[in-house]
Amino acid sequence: MKYLNNIKMKKIHILLILMIFIVSCSVDEIFEAAPLDKYAETSVWTTDSLSDTFINEVYNGLPNSFAGMFSPDANTVDWYDHHNNANGQAITKGNLNPANSAGWGVTYNKGGDFVTGNQSGLWGYMYKKIRAVNTVLEKLNSDDQAFMDSRTGEVLTLRAIFYSRLALAFGKVIIVGDDLLDLDSDYLSMKQSPFLETMDYINSELDKAILLLPESQPEKGRITKYAAMAQKAEMLLIAASPRFNGGSYNTSLLQEAKAVNEAIVSSGKFSLLPNFADATKLLNGNTELILGRYITAKRKIDRDNFIDHNLAPGGAGGFTTYTPTQSLVDQFEVIDGTTSFIPATWSNNVRTVTSNIAYSDDDMYSNRDPRFYETIFYQGSKRNETYTIDVSEGGQDSRSCTGCQWWNNGFFGYYVKKFIGTYLNGNWPSPEINDGVTTLHRLAAVYLNHAEILFQLGDQGGALNMVNLVRERAGMVLYTSIDMDKIKHETVVELIGEGKRFNNLRRWDDIDEYHQTGEWGIKYTSNGDGTYATELIQISTPAWNDKFYWIPIPQKEMDKNPGLEQAPGY
Repeated sequence: MKYLNNIKMKKIHILLILMIFIVSCSVDEIFEAAPLDKYAETSVWTTDSLSDTFINEVYNGLPNSFAGMFSPDANTVDWYDHHNNANGQAITKGNLNPANSAGWGVTYNKGGDFVTGNQSGLWGYMYKKIRAVNTVLEKLNSDDQAFMDSRTGEVLTLRAIFYSRLALAFGKVIIVGDDLLDLDSDYLSMKQSPFLETMDYINSELDKAILLLPESQPEKGRITKYAAMAQKAEMLLIAASPRFNGGSYNTSLLQEAKAVNEAIVSSGKFSLLPNFADATKLLNGNTELILGRYITAKRKIDRDNFIDHNLAPGGAGGFTTYTPTQSLVDQFEVIDGTTSFIPATWSNNVRTVTSNIAYSDDDMYSNRDPRFYETIFYQGSKRNETYTIDVSEGGQDSRSCTGCQWWNNGFFGYYVKKFIGTYLNGNWPSPEINDGVTTLHRLAAVYLNHAEILFQLGDQGGALNMVNLVRERAGMVLYTSIDMDKIKHETVVELIGEGKRFNNLRRWDDIDEYHQTGEWGIKYTSNGDGTYATELIQISTPAWNDKFYWIPIPQKEMDKNPGLEQAPGY
């Protein structure tokens, strides 16, 4: 890492000039804009507007759609990282190690170039952003107390999020407090804190932020009191989970999380959108969004804001960066009148199809959970009025197509529909980017977290209500009873691709068993009469190892400080 644990840093000159990004945002615009000028460090803190240029750049440390959200989910067998973006195949293919972990969770200019070995990955990037937060806390100066309170609360929340990304990846991390991480810092004396101790620190910092933050902000994307509360409630739930408490839940932490979630829900500030599809891509009037990272098309940022192109199939001129697998498809229920059921389950690499006569693999995509049709493109579905998905052998969206970008087509027979705002046919604008939002916290996720909390505290009626609120919005048959399997199921079909799946499976202590199944897709071959023969195909074999519960600290960082403790098993 550039700022921590490097004794050779004393040979490096202190940077006197900072690159500052000028943001020409009205209250209706979003943070990212082209860098227009440079300012001496001493000038940055002379006005509120200049201070904001620095603070807005700190916001870039929030997870982006690709490396921070899709890629962790792609480390499960439900979601596939076609290009190994941010090392999204490392766990499912069983090759994650300290030599390549600098690529995990970050991309390109955020420190993830693990091929050259010159980057320090998520570890280095998060500490860089923590240093920036600490700079704000020391330097920020304004006569406007409301401005001071809000911006202090914002960066405290950002720092808590940065630590959460570190802790959830590496387990034991270094808590540097308010240290500026400059050449006067005593790097070798800094010791790693255990996971739960770090989580306690994160929540104590969020408590400070909550007291300072306003309930609403004039600019989209700025952190509010409720954003910090949503982060705290989720951190409490994670810390209370079986993986970190000897196989059972910590009810004291659950009670804390319950109180925070209830404050969010009872505030009346948020409501579920009528349409599930809008929840993760509606830029204006999104009453469900509690915290999102807004990015403008005015400036291309590390693949963060040309998601439509990156998720499109090669036949449409896209890159097919992420694709769903058959195991994900099989988790979307079939609706049978006033009941519903899961069509197929996987265990130990074997697929078991339901015996319910209302479902047949010969008609796999009929009568499914409406969220299926808003999440996944499948054989014969319409991408737009003129483009029908064709994954059959030789089809425009297959790996065997001719006259198209076959190398950018997926292996699994499925494509992502969720998150996409435009469905172009290769007529990508130049630059090929679009305004977008990465969803970090939304009300449906709060409901599902709250359902888990209430269920574990013995309130089955409350848990059932929370889950049914989400299902009712989706147009699904409501449950009449509730259990943890149903709650876990709902988190998959509602939240897949939003960066929750990998962490959920780990904290539940489910991921080792779940990953005894490999990654499977479907192959279509034309019969020549308008019908198709189908065959399930295996892309990756089971490769889980218990050491993958934690990401290894990049070897470059381990080499800098022999006092660092590597994650177990590496």
